[in-house]
Amino acid sequence: MIVVYGNLTLDEIRFKGRIIGKRIGGGAHYSSIPLLEENVDHMIVSNISPIIKAYLPETHMGITHAALYTTSENYFILDYDETGNRKLWVLSNAPQIPVNNLHVEPGQYAIVNPVLGEIDTNHLKKLWSYSALIIADVQGFIREVVNRRIKIVPRKKTIQGVLQYIDILHVDSEEYDAIIKANGDPFDRIDRDQFIVVTRGYNPPILIHAGKKISVDTGYNSCKPVKDSTGAGDYFTAMLFKEYIRSRKILRSILYAYRKTCIWLNNRNASSRYTAPTTAVNTSYPPGGPSFPGVP
Repeated sequence: MIVVYGNLTLDEIRFKGRIIGKRIGGGAHYSSIPLLEENVDHMIVSNISPIIKAYLPETHMGITHAALYTTSENYFILDYDETGNRKLWVLSNAPQIPVNNLHVEPGQYAIVNPVLGEIDTNHLKKLWSYSALIIADVQGFIREVVNRRIKIVPRKKTIQGVLQYIDILHVDSEEYDAIIKANGDPFDRIDRDQFIVVTRGYNPPILIHAGKKISVDTGYNSCKPVKDSTGAGDYFTAMLFKEYIRSRKILRSILYAYRKTCIWLNNRNASSRYTAPTTAVNTSYPPGGPSFPGVP
């Protein structure tokens, strides 16, 4: 059993300020998609609010377990322009997932993918004692909200704590650069049994292991820049983990995940520039939609 930990979000999708729909998002959601596609037994553990429950896709209803029923949720606005660039605002935050409500199962495989601080090293410490393997995405551990915008704040103590309780860590290139700039290189002292995987958009990923940095030769030329890459790192993380559980070969798993993610992105962007058909909720709104302080 794979258990995916992290709060789901409600994403309000806009195009040049005009609301075009809402959808469930968040790292846990996007990490669940490839597991659903490949019929992998798994569940999501997230705080659930009435709004999140209302927008939860049918595919996720039977696999999503509430760590805590809440009155607030992570509510994001994603505003795209015609080139695919986006601006992101945070309208509300969900509380932390309670450490005692993690739904842990001895011998489980854990994907830890917080979006905005709902999981910290105390959660990881508990999961470490129950899980056969843990993969984490660093994003939700190093994000803070400043004036409704998300800022990367890679605190040294946090990074050290995360590295203490994971087997594999996914980091994107922006996060990696921010961590190195703020803390030096914390990855050059990792345990010999740990892997750090740095994704670089459609460029080949980097594997950091046993003091070496390896550019993974993907041998693949079908991964092209796309207009909407939302969730790509989360999808990649789950695909990598699924394959590593099966093969225990890290380079093979990275290559597998890279190729599968490219295919997923290409298919999604062929269908829609802004919303994946597996996550879209078709809803009508009045012109302009609601307004929020500090948000255009």
